[in-house]
Amino acid sequence: MSALLVASALLAVGLYRYLMARPVSRLRWDGAGWGLLAADGRLLDAAGVPTLMLDWGDWMLLRWRSDAAQPSRWLPMSRGAAGATAWHALRVAVGAPPVQVRLPKPVLGAGAPAA
Repeated sequence: MSALLVASALLAVGLYRYLMARPVSRLRWDGAGWGLLAADGRLLDAAGVPTLMLDWGDWMLLRWRSDAAQPSRWLPMSRGAAGATAWHALRVAVGAPPVQVRLPKPVLGAGAPAA
C-alpha cells in the first residue's frame, strides 16, 4: 500500500513539473469566441474552445480544442498568474455551460410583431 502511495506522489510531482515547465499560454475572449495567445502576445490559434478538466480552486487545467485540425493542448492556469479579478471571471467563463440563445420563430403572415 505504501509503494502505491509513493508512486502516486511521484507521478503527481512529475505531472506538476511537466505542466509548469511548459511555455505559458493566455486565453483571449473577443466577444465572439476564444483565442489562444503565446506569452509574448503572438496569436497561436485564432479560434477554439477551452474545456475545464480540473478545478482545484487556485489552479485549473484546461484542454484547448482548436477549430482547426490541430491537436489538443493542455493549459495549466493559476490564480497567481491571472490575478484575483481575472481569475474569478475565467473560472466562471470556462466552468459555465455554453449559452444557447433561442429566438422566437416568426409567425408567417402576421405582419410586424406587437410591442
